[in-house]
Amino acid sequence: MLDHFQVLSKEQMKAETFVIDPGMHGQRYTRLAWFWSLDVNKVDDPYMVEFTRVHWLRAKCKQDRWQEEATILYHEINWTIQWFKNQSRIWLGQMTSSEGSDQQGKRCYAAKQAAMWQKMAENGETAFEAVCSDFLVIRGWK
Repeated sequence: MLDHFQVLSKEQMKAETFVIDPGMHGQRYTRLAWFWSLDVNKVDDPYMVEFTRVHWLRAKCKQDRWQEEATILYHEINWTIQWFKNQSRIWLGQMTSSEGSDQQGKRCYAAKQAAMWQKMAENGETAFEAVCSDFLVIRGWK
């Protein structure tokens, strides 16, 4: 009999209220106890069918939330890089508008700022490309 059934641990016997409230945080490492997988192929057991449906829907919701988070993250990083590029363009405009011998300091400062913002944009793109190569959901972001 023990080769079919495993010994129950105390953690498997506690009542988990989060099954009732799927919106609760902190369920990342939660695993189902082994006895929930017994006789799963029994189609005539309405409780097991209902449990499997609820578990599948919860997993589908979690996957959809992560996909949405990946999309939002992609756009936020892209917006940040575009903002850096825009700041560089603004400072380049400041640099070209300060023509004249008496505004050499202003021109140098504007050039320094434009270079800084351009470097930040390049660093952001490089870092984002490295992340995108590791994660399938945000590959091909350009």
